[in-house]
Amino acid sequence: ADTTRLFILFAAPPEKDLDWKEEGVEGCFRFLNRLWRLFYEVEPKLKGESGGFREDGEFRRRIHMARKKVTEDIERFHFNTAIAHLMEWVNYLYEVLDSPIAPSLWREALETLCLLLHPFVPHITEELWVEVLGKEPPLLDCQWPSYDPELVKAPEILIVVQVNGKVRDKITVPLGTPEERIKELALEAPGARRHTEGKQIRRIIYVPDKLVNIVCGT
Repeated sequence: ADTTRLFILFAAPPEKDLDWKEEGVEGCFRFLNRLWRLFYEVEPKLKGESGGFREDGEFRRRIHMARKKVTEDIERFHFNTAIAHLMEWVNYLYEVLDSPIAPSLWREALETLCLLLHPFVPHITEELWVEVLGKEPPLLDCQWPSYDPELVKAPEILIVVQVNGKVRDKITVPLGTPEERIKELALEAPGARRHTEGKQIRRIIYVPDKLVNIVCGT
């Protein structure tokens, strides 16, 4: 039942016709099996001691990003994109499975995952909520998770702006900003504008996450 429900909501937005595809159904079934295995692989970590673990800011940020993204998508009836984000998040959780993350953070992640997936797959999430997390049923009566606006902000990086190899300014951009946008911001930086005004821009060299060198001539 959960597989069918997930496929219908994931395959197409509510306002569009659904094109039934067996491979799509199989893909949703594989995801639910992967979700089930994740909870049981993480379960031993939940019983560990809380001390001795580093604070993982990116892990916590991903939890709040999932809350924000899924909440906003559900409010707009974009169920397919909400499910897609949750699938990506499960992939991330598998990637960090062996990382030294505190049991309290793992528990927060799995509880959030149950709550956010519950509207789409109510049966399997209820089972995981009770059997793995040891929570009281029903999941339906639990409060929807909120997110911290400060935590969902992307980390920023400092980019050095050079003109003909000499440092003329610096800009701060969110991590993951596209290269073309970084080049545009570098050109707009006051220091760069002073030293490029009236000159021909021959090329712009971008060293990822480090610097932009504007090469210009007279």
